[in-house]
Amino acid sequence: MTANHEGSWRGMFVHKNVFGAFCALAAVLFYAEWVYRRFYKMPMASALLCGIALALTIASKSSTALVMLVVGFGCFYAFNLIIAAKRKDKRVALFLALLFTAFVAYLSLMAMLDIVLGWLGKDATLTGRTELWQVLFQLALERPALGWGLGLFHRPEIMYQYSVQFGWMAKSTHSSFIDLVLGVGLPAALLLMLWGVGQLIRMMLKCSSNVIMPICYSGAMSLIVLLLLVAASSSGVFLSPSFFWLLLLSCGLVVGKQPVQQQVVATITLPSHLARPVKMASH
Repeated sequence: MTANHEGSWRGMFVHKNVFGAFCALAAVLFYAEWVYRRFYKMPMASALLCGIALALTIASKSSTALVMLVVGFGCFYAFNLIIAAKRKDKRVALFLALLFTAFVAYLSLMAMLDIVLGWLGKDATLTGRTELWQVLFQLALERPALGWGLGLFHRPEIMYQYSVQFGWMAKSTHSSFIDLVLGVGLPAALLLMLWGVGQLIRMMLKCSSNVIMPICYSGAMSLIVLLLLVAASSSGVFLSPSFFWLLLLSCGLVVGKQPVQQQVVATITLPSHLARPVKMASH
């Protein structure tokens, strides 16, 4: 696995892809905050931070981060359109239209995969990752029920034992989904993924009369989608002491929050003897 990183920014991170992913997440987050703050007439700071994050994402020269930008902003507007719809049947129709659009986009991508990968500077093996994943997935099938244990394949010395089979010295699995399957087994990994997808669908079909809440939900859901993209090509996103896992949990809490349907005003009824008018003594 070789790549040319000349001129790429990585900031305080070990690799340019991690730096680019961090900046892409920040760009979408600050953009959502800018849209949110427009209701309070204080958008300039968020807009400035979003611009800086966009510039740093481009400077990282990470193709994954550039794809994240396109997907992140697209998801933000698509999710906001669905959640902001007042009628449930309209939300369902928009959701089905989104699924159809995603399916068509996937088929188009597969048809032009070589062209897209060439434009991104990648090859069909994603610089050796697919060969690595094939070997590791076969290992996962050896212990499909409970896996090999969390964190075992985060250790470079374990990964080096299998490097001969895929031809290069990988220090990690380069996929958090493979991490999950190797760590906890296929059933637990599948249940976790189904639960996450179910939460996203449930939130999109919820209704909120508050004009602000669709923006909050759309921003959180867009970040979750981007974190899943990071997890597809980077290890350590799920069930690990990382910023990405903390952000994923935080967005999950926002998505799981019940939307505000209406304001409930509490009233206190006084006892009849206290509610009587009091006569003031005259002097």
